[in-house]
Amino acid sequence: MRYLMLFGGVLALVVAGAFAQKSGDDEKTIRSLEQEWIMHAGSSQTDVAYNKRILAEKSLYVDPFGHLYTFTYSDFDKMAKEDPNVKSSGEIKDLKIVFYGPDLALATYKAHFIQTGHKDEKFNQDMDFTALDTWQKQHGTWKLLADTNTSTKPVSPEMYKFEFPGMPESE
Repeated sequence: MRYLMLFGGVLALVVAGAFAQKSGDDEKTIRSLEQEWIMHAGSSQTDVAYNKRILAEKSLYVDPFGHLYTFTYSDFDKMAKEDPNVKSSGEIKDLKIVFYGPDLALATYKAHFIQTGHKDEKFNQDMDFTALDTWQKQHGTWKLLADTNTSTKPVSPEMYKFEFPGMPESE
């Protein structure tokens, strides 16, 4: 009986260690995806392909101006066609990731974001915001289900009144 308890304890440690290693790998993956994603909020074919790779087939988005969107992959093609020269850059800091089991995670961070190249310059942005992202592992790959952003600096009242070119209709 003592050996059975010892074996059970050792097995539990091995399983816990394996999960901890897996969680560490998953955290590195999500951290990398978040860091790369801010650089792919433009409308180039590379940006469209990146978003299709990391986003769930249907995802939710709340922009820093309070507009609510549901995205599908075809929406990215539409945005690229309607406003093809958009480029983005930025920096993420204070990234925190919390796991809720082996296939669900939330990520929070602060970001400085710059977007240029819109046909109508009023849509170009240079802003700071905080974000909360929901990630789910689907068939072994982490996918972004939802992204919500809150501006941390005053925003022109005009920005709340209009929606960005090519975006799906706000809900």
